[in-house]
Amino acid sequence: MKIYYQPQKKLFFHSDPSLASLLFGRNSYILYRENEPYKYCFDISSKGTVCGPVIGILTAKKKGSYQGNFPLFQNLQKAIQSKGGLSFVFSYSDIGKERVAGLCFHEEKNMWVPCTFPIPNFIYNRIPSPSDEKSDEFLDFLQWARNRNIHFFNPHFFNKWEVHQSLFQSESVQPHLPETRLLQNSEDLLEYLAEKKKVYIKPVLSSKGKGIRLIELCEDGQILCKSTKKIEKFIRFDRLILKYPEWFETDTFIYQEAIHCKKMNDHRYDLRVLVHNSGKGFGITGIGIRISERQEVTTHVPQGGRILPFQRIESKELVKRIEVLASDCGEQLQTTFGLIGEFSMDLGIKEDSGTLIIFEINAKPMRFDEGEIEEKRLENLADAFFLHSASARQYST
Repeated sequence: MKIYYQPQKKLFFHSDPSLASLLFGRNSYILYRENEPYKYCFDISSKGTVCGPVIGILTAKKKGSYQGNFPLFQNLQKAIQSKGGLSFVFSYSDIGKERVAGLCFHEEKNMWVPCTFPIPNFIYNRIPSPSDEKSDEFLDFLQWARNRNIHFFNPHFFNKWEVHQSLFQSESVQPHLPETRLLQNSEDLLEYLAEKKKVYIKPVLSSKGKGIRLIELCEDGQILCKSTKKIEKFIRFDRLILKYPEWFETDTFIYQEAIHCKKMNDHRYDLRVLVHNSGKGFGITGIGIRISERQEVTTHVPQGGRILPFQRIESKELVKRIEVLASDCGEQLQTTFGLIGEFSMDLGIKEDSGTLIIFEINAKPMRFDEGEIEEKRLENLADAFFLHSASARQYST
């Protein structure tokens, strides 16, 4: 059916005389109106006296402008609307007592249009930075959502140390974890480097390979410090420490053993795995390969990595092992952090044993460059929103 929006009155309405009203969002109704002028028209599904659902996409607003991945938001809104739902982008400052202002992509007009929506049935957290999630506004949002029993995912950006601690509690996942420690003093780091010879330093809150360093102890006692852009050489360990004092700020960096993993054409590669929660468990949406050709620190494309098709190494046995590991990780993370709707995993394959190694798990995956994976991602997300909206509606009634 079609619903209409009147911007002067900030009002949604329908024109079907057989229906007096339709439940719309968490707490509102669309009323029948005859000959009401309108500016925007939307297609929406209805079942009995219920229509929608309405999905809110939470992002940040800076100096009056919405932040975040708008190409993703636009494609996601198209996927939601193609299934009969309605979605909109909003920020903390848009939340009113009973309604929420925001932007909706109008496909016919091919533009973003401002509307005032009911409180959504479900919320997709796409806050663009960890610092935004540490704000008082985000804490207020969490309380607002709890008070109204609004479900959302994902709960927050993943802290690498907290993720490691969570996954380490799972007996099935533990063998896939590199040895990882919180970086608190230089003495422990030096002792570990002397033992392992190669060590990764990683910020606990970062993405796209930013801030990662690979430290290597040479036979002559010198230290190499490799980033995605340069290689630094230090004659002694204490010189390295003087260069990077921020590593020892409280709980902000981890250090991790550098595991020898399989290479392709003498270059390191990772498996980039996209995982979604269908409501019946965690399943793989897609797998890609990212290979590094200019440096060995990270395979992320923004840092010089290159994309290869998974078919280069694909086998039924490998896919099955990844599926089991993804499911085990999802269940464990959900036990620790709450409702998890999606995540991505960066995996390596250990050179000597073939064991899958978890390098990183991200709560808010970047766009996948493989078109078929990204298309399936949008479909799976939309399905998950509808499923969780329906379960929340049943719970509330």
